[in-house]
Amino acid sequence: MTLERRQRLHAFASIAVFVVAALLVVALPLVSRQRVSWPAALLSIVGALVITLIAINGLPVRGLRIRRGDFSAEALFQDAPVEIPLFALMSPESAAIAALGGFTLAAALRTGPGRLDLLRHGAVRALLVLLLAPLRPDLLALALAPTVGGAIWFMILGTAAALCIVFVCSLPFVALHTSLSLGVAMQRLGRDKRLWSGVFVTVFWSYVIARLAPSGVPAAIISLWLPVVAYSLLLRRIDDQAVELHRLRLVRDAVQAMLGARDPLPQINAILSSIHGTLIDETISIITASSPAVDDWKVVASLGQQPTTADVELRRRTLSRLKFAGMPSVVLQGDYASMHAFGIRLSDDEDLLGALLVRRKGAPVPDNAQKQYVAAAREIAPLLRDIRSIAAQQSAATTDALTGLKNRAAIFDRLRAMLGDVVRNGAILLFDLDHFKRINDELGHAAGDQVLRRVSEIALDSVRAGDAVGRIGGEEFLVVMPGATSDSAMMVGERLRLSISLSGLRHATGDPVTASLGVAAATIGDTAETLVARADAALYEAKRAGRNRIIEGVAESA
Repeated sequence: MTLERRQRLHAFASIAVFVVAALLVVALPLVSRQRVSWPAALLSIVGALVITLIAINGLPVRGLRIRRGDFSAEALFQDAPVEIPLFALMSPESAAIAALGGFTLAAALRTGPGRLDLLRHGAVRALLVLLLAPLRPDLLALALAPTVGGAIWFMILGTAAALCIVFVCSLPFVALHTSLSLGVAMQRLGRDKRLWSGVFVTVFWSYVIARLAPSGVPAAIISLWLPVVAYSLLLRRIDDQAVELHRLRLVRDAVQAMLGARDPLPQINAILSSIHGTLIDETISIITASSPAVDDWKVVASLGQQPTTADVELRRRTLSRLKFAGMPSVVLQGDYASMHAFGIRLSDDEDLLGALLVRRKGAPVPDNAQKQYVAAAREIAPLLRDIRSIAAQQSAATTDALTGLKNRAAIFDRLRAMLGDVVRNGAILLFDLDHFKRINDELGHAAGDQVLRRVSEIALDSVRAGDAVGRIGGEEFLVVMPGATSDSAMMVGERLRLSISLSGLRHATGDPVTASLGVAAATIGDTAETLVARADAALYEAKRAGRNRIIEGVAESA
């Protein structure tokens, strides 16, 4: 059975159960022609409002939770302290009206998924209450007897009613909604510790209300309902905090993986997997807006076929349209495929954090199937925000704020990593700018900062691919060159020296800004400190010899 067909069947069954329950709740009082007392009417109305508050804050079963907003089976049965005392102290009709009215009102107030689940839960409870109505005298005599045995029977019967709603009435709908088999769904429910503890607590409090509240005194019963509302609000708050803490841990771990091993983000991939269909010609990608230029936006995660050259161009055009159109989503049709772009924003009036791209061979995604992508883009928005925030913090911890190069700690970490590679090793290049203090004194610190930024750009353009450049203090820079020989390091250093002297940077006197450089090739037994000390000695020798030159440091012979 397809997902769309299952969803239609689930919706039809939920509405059908609700209609049957509503008709019975309305018809039975009319058929019986019993006069409703004002305490029963008042308690039914207040009970419905209390159940509304409880249902809005109801928690889904953890093992069956598909998305954060899903209601799923109401495992905690927190509305029991409302319905059971009404059934025992007033009438089955009062309990049925409160259950059906409360969940219906909650469905009307609730936003997002789960509204049909709420209607069905109220209907199932109302039908169960009406089904037990003929047995009410015998059940009350057994459960409300002023003995220990009566209390035990009350707990047994109340627990049985709660578990009947969860396992017998709700489980088939849950299995249909989640595409799980009844056996798997039952195992997950059975392992949910919150289910068992919640049922025990709420049935126990139902007994307290039924025993302590004087019959026919609405104020006493209502006052004992208030702790139930507080209990549901507290559980919801704790659950929200636990979910947020778990999400932040996932974000931290995933960002560490992304920045370190360059692995795709596991939680974004999980979101993609949850919305990715069975179409083999469909590709879904998450793009993060890492810079103002669309061409620089990065693919964070992707599922499906690898993009072709035509796909990359179509993606660029689609992202450009999304950025400047100001619409929540756009679609472009290419020669071989269509490309949807759903904007990822924290809110409608905020800038783009990125985009969810859907590349589909042939026709675009149908309108009725786009809701899952819109919902996924909404879920991914805070995730991309956290990724950018954490990445910025980690970048700030390893980057020199003025030049954008690696800072002292980061470049020395890179040097130690190079020396730890006994197969490759390499060389380093240490350089600083000649008479840099004169630039700050005569032209100002702003001019000095501009020179440092320009020299940083020159250094990055002059070194080899795979080399690392860092600023280790003031006007002093260190280049780590894995696998380089002394000759190749000297060649790179000479290229860097010429590029700086010919860059057009000048002192107040008009003399060109120049640099002195020291080179040191790693040898067996070198540490970061000994290698840098040898390069520093070579740099000092270059200064002493007249500046604007490069000298290689020679390792001491054994």
